[in-house]
Amino acid sequence: MTYGKTKKQLQSKQRKRRGNSRYIATYLSIAILIPIMISIAYIIASRVEYFTITRIEIVGNQNLNSSFLEEMSSGFIGMNLFSVSEKNISLKYENIVRVKNTKIKRILPDKLRIIVNERTGHFYIKTVEGYLIPIDKGMVVLDNNGFYLSEDLPIIDTDLSVNALTTGTVLENDFIVEVYQIHSIIEESLIDSKFISEYYRLNSDLYIIEARTGSRICIGSKNYEERLTKLEFVWRNIGIETHQEIDLRFDNQVVLRGNQ
Repeated sequence: MTYGKTKKQLQSKQRKRRGNSRYIATYLSIAILIPIMISIAYIIASRVEYFTITRIEIVGNQNLNSSFLEEMSSGFIGMNLFSVSEKNISLKYENIVRVKNTKIKRILPDKLRIIVNERTGHFYIKTVEGYLIPIDKGMVVLDNNGFYLSEDLPIIDTDLSVNALTTGTVLENDFIVEVYQIHSIIEESLIDSKFISEYYRLNSDLYIIEARTGSRICIGSKNYEERLTKLEFVWRNIGIETHQEIDLRFDNQVVLRGNQ
């Protein structure tokens, strides 16, 4: 009796294994067939005249002119909607430094939507010649062919020459990196970073100009996070008067000098 039960159990297990194998084989077949079928559908669709592009829509751009971007991609008008790839689009805009990357969306039956991820200014670099050159959050030098109205940016006063700034390159400058770190701390605090108009260095100390009042804030050359915490206290509880000077360099105190 014991032997009989064992034999039946073995047969049952073998049937289960065969059943599982069939499920796996079916799943693998479907997994292989789906991409093949999609590829075939794309090939067929790319030859159907019904999907000819008649309209191009640009979205996602903030400063770059939509008509300008549409004109650059106008060569795709008359092409099949499914024959245009994201690589085709990115090649059209690769020489525009403010275009970080692009994606496409096909709107059936005839519209190509181009989604632009645009680089926007984070700071202006003030050169020794007095030029203002925008850079983005990644410290990439942007074009300055006419200022964009939406880009009201804080200034970093540097000793860099305009000839040292090449559009599309990433800046490598210790002082600018330092300002980025300080500005990041300010953005995470309760201080409104929109009212920071300028950063500059004088005698190794870092200064900030507050835009509303024209006041000058000295945060020194070290312990920035601690000193910005003191500035946050002043900002929230005391306020900043017109053309005031605020010195944060001293331990456990803030020196406020009257209107200059």
